[in-house]
Amino acid sequence: MCVTFRYGRTDCNPATVAARSFPSSIANLTKTLQFFASEFGFTSRETVALLGAHTLGEAHRENSGFRGRWVPRKDSFDNDYFVKLADGGGVSWSQTSLQRGTLYQWDGDDASGRGHMMLNSDMVLYRDISPDATTGQTLTCPTNPALCPYAATKDIVEEFAANNAGWMAEFSDVFEKMIEHGSTNLQLPA
Repeated sequence: MCVTFRYGRTDCNPATVAARSFPSSIANLTKTLQFFASEFGFTSRETVALLGAHTLGEAHRENSGFRGRWVPRKDSFDNDYFVKLADGGGVSWSQTSLQRGTLYQWDGDDASGRGHMMLNSDMVLYRDISPDATTGQTLTCPTNPALCPYAATKDIVEEFAANNAGWMAEFSDVFEKMIEHGSTNLQLPA
């Protein structure tokens, strides 16, 4: 993977800048795609590629209310996120209530015996679930997302699941686009 770094961005003064919004972790596909289109000018394909970054790290309850890793190896940058998300990942998913029914995430296990999690903003990339806009609870298929129809972005998820090098190339491009967003006159290091 190759990301070209350009310098010249100016730090904002936090006292004079309005708070930035973040994408909703419990949103449906339309709202997830609209956020990235509005904030960064991303296409659906670019949004799917960028969310593959969830292959790194894990969620912590004290930070977001969610808990767990998206993939077993939280420090390996590859397309495992898409493999686990796609039906071919062998993960059995069900929605879990956190914070006494006020927040929901998807938990799943695979043959490795390690648990994984996905947010609605992840799951909607592959399945056409209909989460509640307040809690994220999915009433259409909470115990088995395979019962829900495929999402409009399913083919992109499957393509990235089958082609790590292809996903990494597209991720590099969209990551550069994101980190340079809103900046002009950036320069390459000498």
